Amino acid sequence: MSTERIIIMGGGGNSEESYGLDYQYLTRFGIKSILYIPIALDCDDIGYEKCYEWIVGWVTKLSPRFINIDICTDLSETIDLLQYDSIYIGGGNTYKLLYQIKKYKWDTKLTDFYRQGGVIYGGSAGAIILGKSILTVPSEYLGLINQYDTDGLNLVEQLVRCHYNRDRDNHHLNKYLIDLSAKLSTPLLLIEEDSGAIFINEVREKLI
Repeated sequence: MSTERIIIMGGGGNSEESYGLDYQYLTRFGIKSILYIPIALDCDDIGYEKCYEWIVGWVTKLSPRFINIDICTDLSETIDLLQYDSIYIGGGNTYKLLYQIKKYKWDTKLTDFYRQGGVIYGGSAGAIILGKSILTVPSEYLGLINQYDTDGLNLVEQLVRCHYNRDRDNHHLNKYLIDLSAKLSTPLLLIEEDSGAIFINEVREKLI
């Protein structure tokens, strides 16, 4: 476990786009064990076995040393998180992910893990839930938004938007995010797909 509180946020790009951030994650912080949580994905689409194959291949490619990897696809399981150095929360549907995490009290578990020095890596949806609110991605459940608890874990006191593209995202989205930031009195963190952020003791380093 780290002696510092560390949050890593990926913008949601592919392995080439996120290489710099991923390499730092796997080499800089002395990580020897990872618990991978891919539940934001629809397992019917690709299957969790393929998710595990992906993360093993990804870690093997980037890490110069062996890192033990376990996968959790059912948050109702009783797991001692402190046996791991890091938790990797993958992308997918942000609302589905946050719903499951709060249903099984993993918001408290993740907060405790983080405060005790565990490293949390959130990719895309996994990053967004670590901020103050997931309303930065209204499009996923636009018609049902009032039926969900949209408060994030607030381990990073910012509003996180991943897959951001300055050229593609139109004025309407930008205005929505600016208005949301003002309404919640919380700064925006816009992360493009080839970028990422590292927070150490709640202080953000320069975007990668």
